[in-house]
Amino acid sequence: MIMRWGILGPGKIAESFATGLAATDTGVLAALGGRDLSRVRAFGSRFGVAESRCHGSHDALLADTDIDAVYISTPHPWHCEHSLGALKRGLSVLCEKPAGMDASEVRMIIAAAEEYSCFFMEALMYRSHPLTARLLALIDEGCIGTPLHIDACFGFDAPRDPASRLFAKELGGGAILDVGCYPMSFARLMAGRCSGVDIEEPGLMQAWGIVGPTGVDEVAWAQLAFPGGITASIGCAIKRELGSRVRVRGTCGSLSVDGDCWIPGTAEVAAGSRSPVPGRPDACIVVEPDEGDRYVIDIPHRLPLYAYEADTASRAIANGRREAEMPAPTHLDSIGNALALDRWRERATRHPTE
Repeated sequence: MIMRWGILGPGKIAESFATGLAATDTGVLAALGGRDLSRVRAFGSRFGVAESRCHGSHDALLADTDIDAVYISTPHPWHCEHSLGALKRGLSVLCEKPAGMDASEVRMIIAAAEEYSCFFMEALMYRSHPLTARLLALIDEGCIGTPLHIDACFGFDAPRDPASRLFAKELGGGAILDVGCYPMSFARLMAGRCSGVDIEEPGLMQAWGIVGPTGVDEVAWAQLAFPGGITASIGCAIKRELGSRVRVRGTCGSLSVDGDCWIPGTAEVAAGSRSPVPGRPDACIVVEPDEGDRYVIDIPHRLPLYAYEADTASRAIANGRREAEMPAPTHLDSIGNALALDRWRERATRHPTE
């Protein structure tokens, strides 16, 4: 069964998803919807969507009876509204991160998915990528012994534009919501794996941040302690070059990702592109035992990066599931990540570093 997808919000990230979807054999792009019809039609022409299936409003797309699922890539504050609108119409939903502005919105979305018996998944692309599965397998194999500490960050220095969604408070701006969801989700995933559960929630959290002139957190850090004994240091930024990296330290070594761990394979491509270099690995995992030689594991790419996420969602929907299987985000995982982000934002902005 091939899923017929609609895209709500045809922007840059939607273009990456459409490129990935086109490389799968489990789904097709059937329709588009957005506020600017000319922009929607231009997007549709690039991906072979008939002009008659390019809708000039969000509601028109959600009312399209010839789609099975919708990918939502509108700005953060509208994720909840658009997810609920789709679910109420019986559509499956793949919604860009963060699933909601806070945990209460995510709970509403999950409750609607259950009520209307529809699939819902938060789109954290790296969680469906082979890189994540290989990292988890290495932890299971004990290649670094018992894991002790996780380092993860995602930060870049963007021009401070008050009208940009990154810096505008009314558009859900701020580092924690935009990119902090990545290191937080990674720390929770790895801590859970180390403790023998899917996900583990941080028991203790210390956090601080820098709030910029537009009123949003521009840089934020957190120290986490998990019930199973694992600790983590995580950071995010929209106004500081922190890079994109993860490292897990264990009792007899460490492992890290060489390259962009959140968008694997893009470290050496031209600015603005999300496609890997043909013939290059998507990413490399570096294993450094305390005793023995350092070695590198290549994670080769066979598909465009977002194809893995699109395929994960399409297969789950075809199998009648309401949520994806780990390590892709599950319903409880999305709620847990939203709760952790709420705590981080509250602590990082209550007494920010000036």
